[in-house]
Amino acid sequence: MISSHGFTRVFFIILSVFSFGSIAYAGTATLPAGTRVDYSVGVTPLGITFDNVTNSVWVASPNSYAVSKIDINTGNQIYYPYADAKPWDVAFDNVTNSVWVTNIRSNTVSKIAIGAPVAAQHPPALSNLAQFKSDGVTAIAENGITAESTLVFKAMPEDQDADQVKLQVELKESTQSFDGMDLLESGFVASGGNITTMKELIPEGKFHWRARAMDGKGNASEWQEFGIAGNTDFEVKLVPLYTQGFSKYPSEAQTILWFDKLYAAGRGNLGPINQRCGPSIANCGCAVTSMVMLGRYYGINTAVDGSSVDPLAIDRWLTNNNGYSTFGKVYWNKAVDYLGFVDQATNKKMVSVIPKRK
Repeated sequence: MISSHGFTRVFFIILSVFSFGSIAYAGTATLPAGTRVDYSVGVTPLGITFDNVTNSVWVASPNSYAVSKIDINTGNQIYYPYADAKPWDVAFDNVTNSVWVTNIRSNTVSKIAIGAPVAAQHPPALSNLAQFKSDGVTAIAENGITAESTLVFKAMPEDQDADQVKLQVELKESTQSFDGMDLLESGFVASGGNITTMKELIPEGKFHWRARAMDGKGNASEWQEFGIAGNTDFEVKLVPLYTQGFSKYPSEAQTILWFDKLYAAGRGNLGPINQRCGPSIANCGCAVTSMVMLGRYYGINTAVDGSSVDPLAIDRWLTNNNGYSTFGKVYWNKAVDYLGFVDQATNKKMVSVIPKRK
């Protein structure tokens, strides 16, 4: 039953100052005792009531001509405007599952249907976080290196309410803190199976990531970081692209320096006709260009002779250091010599045996 205006006004003013914080606190039980939570509900909130059907607080704000409904668990609000009235008091009716509102301007009483009780909702759980190369099959170990700019992120969300779920991933450089912004998302799917999302065009660098699951009602799991928290999860280290012919890779200004130069002192034009590749680096320089990219991938930009590692420089060095066969085939161990690779087992420079020419 709705109380008289005089009593209700005083009573509800007191309730909005003291009890409202307690009701709000009931839905956020992780907060310390005495924590105050404020909700904006309009100008001069007076009437207040609690409805245990939807676990919500209803507040009448006469000077805003509105009634607000606040979910005590989520803090979500529904705003009911009253263009022709001035809602003053509210009362819960558990017989018809309604809220009654007295309106002092229009001299009316309004009834707002609450509806059926809201079923308890549970956030989904998340497990089995994993990271893969672009094929979605080749796993990347924690702190692993990938030469691709595309990564696939995978996890298994499970929802006990059988709601559909999606995967959210936050990817940041290892030096950046997580902030919940710029999330990658999958689509909604049935829970209980692996879900993937991917990121393309990742620049070179070191990265870490975390993930959470969210159901269709907005309930989310806790964030979970892949691997050991604080670690680098993967590093993108792209193979620099060099071409033997004239192109933009790495630049036209550079490829013009070698594409038409004589390969292996002309050995590419020797031997059986059907095995000849041609006279120039553009014709025959696939192998030496591959070695250039391999060296530069590992940070070897300067060769053992002090030259900048490029197709022309390695061709000249191999020509002068028994690095080609009679018909212009590359001796790979000599190319290793040119780049100055170090044997990780002995920490010594790798040395080749000069092969006999064929």
